[in-house]
Amino acid sequence: MRVLVITNQLPVPGHPATTTSIARQIDSLRSAGIWVDVFEISGINFFKYFLSLPKIWRRLSQVDLVHAHYGYCGWVARLQFRRPVVVTFMGSDVLGARVESGRMKFFSYIEIFLNKILARLVDAVIVMTEQMAQQLKPVRSHVISYGIDVERFHPMDKRRCREQLGWDQNRRYILFPANPDDPNKNFLMAREVFEQLKGRMNEPMEMVALKGVLADHVPLYMNACDLMLMVSHSEGSPNVVKEAMACNLPIVGVAVGDTAELLNSVPGYRVVERSVNAITDAAHQLLIGSEEVQGRRTLLQKGLDLDQVASRVIAVYREVLE
Repeated sequence: MRVLVITNQLPVPGHPATTTSIARQIDSLRSAGIWVDVFEISGINFFKYFLSLPKIWRRLSQVDLVHAHYGYCGWVARLQFRRPVVVTFMGSDVLGARVESGRMKFFSYIEIFLNKILARLVDAVIVMTEQMAQQLKPVRSHVISYGIDVERFHPMDKRRCREQLGWDQNRRYILFPANPDDPNKNFLMAREVFEQLKGRMNEPMEMVALKGVLADHVPLYMNACDLMLMVSHSEGSPNVVKEAMACNLPIVGVAVGDTAELLNSVPGYRVVERSVNAITDAAHQLLIGSEEVQGRRTLLQKGLDLDQVASRVIAVYREVLE
């Protein structure tokens, strides 16, 4: 089986990117025996998608199937009918992007409308969550979120991780797992929670954000922290939640994306209402408690490691080709 993957630019050494999960899925597919060619769409504006078309068309004769990640890439892939197309929608392309207040951006309404049309035109649709699948009905969707590299993300000694990062061993560290400048990630709420929590704990505390952190360093940050906050306005299936679970990092979050599905009833994790007081209460409870964190065990039980997810994606390929 020969697959052409179309994606936005993948991470390169020294430059983090949101497409890290796609790069790891590509590696896992190759490890499973799939021949994968990759076309990265790069540029600074919307026209980069159309400019890529001639180069993509020239590669079609070498593959059996095209797999596009994200809605825009899906449209580029579907502007041909020589090869079947699988599209993975990643979150905001179906659920919308939001501003700091939680209101959806105007252009997101147009993007969602167009992607609902795209879902009817391609040969198979993969989405991150059941919520996204409901958005695309009556189109049938395969719910397959990106897998986690459980060899890379695993529990490590907290003191050693802090030594490597140069952090204080006697300070509490709270992880904000995103760029604070992205309004959809809701840093303002996380900061309010942190300030309340710091007042209750009455001990040295610091909030750390994953802004500009290299992908290879994320496990170090997760294992060096005491707790993670997930308060985004909108998400697909946030990989950072699953990565934290693989590291057994406790999380307090709101029901966004599949966070509730992943964390409900798991020791060491809380999903609460979207309010500063509720999130602070839950975070305080976890920080002063002594629960045995069960994140990694739960993640593996749900089959969310790279190999199991790759097998499910390959099954979609086979269904399309047959």
